[in-house]
Amino acid sequence: MFDTNSLTAIGAASILLRLLLGGVFAIHGFPKLFTKRQAIQQAMSGAGIPASLTALVGVLEFFGGVSLILGFLTPLVAGFFAILMGGTTLLQRLKFRKPFAGGYELDLVLMVAAIALIVLGAGAVSLDSLFGI
Repeated sequence: MFDTNSLTAIGAASILLRLLLGGVFAIHGFPKLFTKRQAIQQAMSGAGIPASLTALVGVLEFFGGVSLILGFLTPLVAGFFAILMGGTTLLQRLKFRKPFAGGYELDLVLMVAAIALIVLGAGAVSLDSLFGI
């Protein structure tokens, strides 16, 4: 099943990072898909973001977040999140002219966390480990 000998400090850090990052993205994606879809799409279209792109981001955030929590396809999903957060950082900075503090700092933190997961992998307690991915 899981290789318990691989539960090192790096593995534990990977699991904690995966659970936190996955949870944050799943929570942010849920309303885009299920509860406030139209309101979010209208707000984003006002900023020039097409509704279809907002829906695609919701799918990535929610299902990608769940995937990270389970540790499934971790480097791939983390790569998509790093790209997404790079895009949102540029959007916040260039389009909305937000400053670092109170603006796009969270996007950068999430991007760096996603990059860390690409490097670290899912850890021993994950579907990736279970399936040998």
